[in-house]
Amino acid sequence: MSYERQILAESGNDHLAGWAAESQACELDDFARWIDRVEQLLGVDVDGDEAIDGFSLDGFDDMWEAGRTPEQAVAAVGGRRVAAAVPRPARGEAGDGRRT
Repeated sequence: MSYERQILAESGNDHLAGWAAESQACELDDFARWIDRVEQLLGVDVDGDEAIDGFSLDGFDDMWEAGRTPEQAVAAVGGRRVAAAVPRPARGEAGDGRRT
């Protein structure tokens, strides 16, 4: 470690560590990659209302926690009101904060 980094680290002002933590926070985690695949397979935004849409993000989270694959999760939902659901925004479109 350079002298400058050592001084910054000891002072609690390590800008490189802060930058690394911020960069890591922008990376997709396992669930985000899993749910992206589910949305890709369904072609809709899965943040629905279970009572109205027949599926919800919480329901998919439960399936992910249970170890189901995206394909198994999509099969479990079947065609429940998917046709009427909100189309999945393309990467980087407005309203798609976790993909920008």
